[in-house]
Amino acid sequence: MKNRSALTFLLSSNIVSGFAQGISVLAVPWYFADVLDQSSVFAVTYGLVTFLSLFWSLYAGTLIDRYSRKSLFLYANFIAGSIVALAAGYGFLAGTMPPWLILTVFGMTSLFFNIHYPALYAFGQEITEPKNYGKINSLFEIQNQATKVFSGATAAVLISGTIAHQAINVLGLSVTLPFAIESWPLHWIFALDALTYFLAMLLISRIRYESVPSNTKSTDTISERLKEGFTYFRMNPLVFKYGLFTHSLFAFVLVQILVVLPQYVNQWMASGPDLFASAQAYYAFGALTAGFLIRKIFFKTNTVASVIILLLLAGSVFLYLSLGKNTLLLYASLFTAGITNAGTRIIRVTFLFNQIPNYVIGRANTAFTVANLILRSVLIGFFSLPFFMDGPTVRYAYLAGGVLVLGSAIPLLMDYKNLRKLALTN
Repeated sequence: MKNRSALTFLLSSNIVSGFAQGISVLAVPWYFADVLDQSSVFAVTYGLVTFLSLFWSLYAGTLIDRYSRKSLFLYANFIAGSIVALAAGYGFLAGTMPPWLILTVFGMTSLFFNIHYPALYAFGQEITEPKNYGKINSLFEIQNQATKVFSGATAAVLISGTIAHQAINVLGLSVTLPFAIESWPLHWIFALDALTYFLAMLLISRIRYESVPSNTKSTDTISERLKEGFTYFRMNPLVFKYGLFTHSLFAFVLVQILVVLPQYVNQWMASGPDLFASAQAYYAFGALTAGFLIRKIFFKTNTVASVIILLLLAGSVFLYLSLGKNTLLLYASLFTAGITNAGTRIIRVTFLFNQIPNYVIGRANTAFTVANLILRSVLIGFFSLPFFMDGPTVRYAYLAGGVLVLGSAIPLLMDYKNLRKLALTN
């Protein structure tokens, strides 16, 4: 594989920063759900950040296509790391962190993701030969989810702390430690987060690569570059349809992880942060499994049929979560959700890599990102209603999610023959 060393540094930097980010992303929603009992405040703030992401993502997509992806990673990590470090510093000086500052860090992290992941996949496409697209996407998924597993297990300990010789729940297992671990205040977690941003910068600075596809940087204005991205999809409506409807699963999964699951565990399962973090980790285990096995499982199945199967399976799992109240089945359901979401993403991105030229990939992904953000904003607003936030009725959020995901498979089934033909042409 060409640019193997560059890929190694890219993956390493993502592992380092992703670990602490994972702990922070787990800690903040649980802090608002359990400590402050203000899940609705977090949900509304997350909805506002998602809405702002609409405008930021439009601009971010054009940056990805115009400037060096390596430089973008360096600047993005520096800015994000500096903001988190300042917040952590305030926490150390004041001895506590006000809710508005915690939400600011969470919001910044969400905006960081809006440029980080599109740039990551665009960079991966840029330094990889087409025959290795499936392999590189699997590697990204394996790395991301392995990091989340470790983050989830660590978060379970750091958020709640432990008492010496007292059993705690880690990944559904009863673990007894011979020593006590004090729970970490958020400013300690944020300090660790900031450190990993700067360490990621060091690894990214070591990247040396040669672009594989022709990758002429655009010098057009932002509006012209955006227009080019949307023009591409007007000329390729089937590609847009495939990307749009396969994105619905990702939209609901992200909302349920940050908005629904903390309240679901707290109100419906009547449990604490150890179950919440363990459930997150099992989701990541499922996604990790998909990274290793999804291409083998669907080796003889085309990319259109594969995602339809995964969407139907995921929708069924969410329908179960609206009814069931068993810890082991919760773990099994989220494990399956992880497989389906990550598997869909791997297959989907590989399909799009083969259809969309690298020079326009950032702008093309912007269209999907905007559609995804709009859907997430609607879902967040819907699930922020008192009906979902004030008690066990939070479980019905999974009923709505299941219907959404199952419904997304219908347009793909209706255009199956045309989508299948398109996939065979590349």
